[in-house]
Amino acid sequence: KFTNGQQVTVAVRPEKLRLNNPVNEDNNLKGHVEEVIYIGTDTHYGVRFTGGHKARIREQNVTVAQKSLAKTGDEVTMSFTHTSPRILTE
Repeated sequence: KFTNGQQVTVAVRPEKLRLNNPVNEDNNLKGHVEEVIYIGTDTHYGVRFTGGHKARIREQNVTVAQKSLAKTGDEVTMSFTHTSPRILTE
């Protein structure tokens, strides 16, 4: 249970985040790719958002085979479904 004004942290697992596949207006953030690491079955992206916050996004290469991979410097949209976030309290 939360109280009004309580400080919380919102966490979303890297594999629950998607690049350039907007889910809906509410769960989209624009940023720029700072790092791309190809690891065989997965590609990991380091993305920086307005305000300086960073996220690590993991996409399976099987699911991205039909689209081209994002490159360093690309503007991207990160999205997630409404069931993905977890609320953590201090």
